[in-house]
Amino acid sequence: MAKAVGSSSEGSARGVETVTADSFLQLAELWQKPCECCGMLFSWTGDMLGAQVWLSLIEAGTITAAIVPEIMDGLVRYRASKEWHKEGGKYVPSVAVWLGWSREGRPSAPRWRDRPAPHKAAQGGY
Repeated sequence: MAKAVGSSSEGSARGVETVTADSFLQLAELWQKPCECCGMLFSWTGDMLGAQVWLSLIEAGTITAAIVPEIMDGLVRYRASKEWHKEGGKYVPSVAVWLGWSREGRPSAPRWRDRPAPHKAAQGGY
């Protein structure tokens, strides 16, 4: 069962849809899907910490139902980026770090808002 953060009456009163944990499962599914441009698989690291960070960012109001599509679009951009393809995916961060959680355990800039350079294969190269 999905954990809803905030009650539906709270969400309705503020005019904001409630985000559920199911949205994290959608993120996980997209993250682990083979890359469209070259078939590369990206490692899914720190999934429990990533889930905890996801829920804490929802509770803090950083992730809302309106932001989830933007996060998914950011993931699509990163999956086609030079950075993630470099050395066979060696530089793909953990889910928690990508969402905006530093290795020191405090909030940092979320990477899903970045505009990374596309990988050659994503541009039609090779």
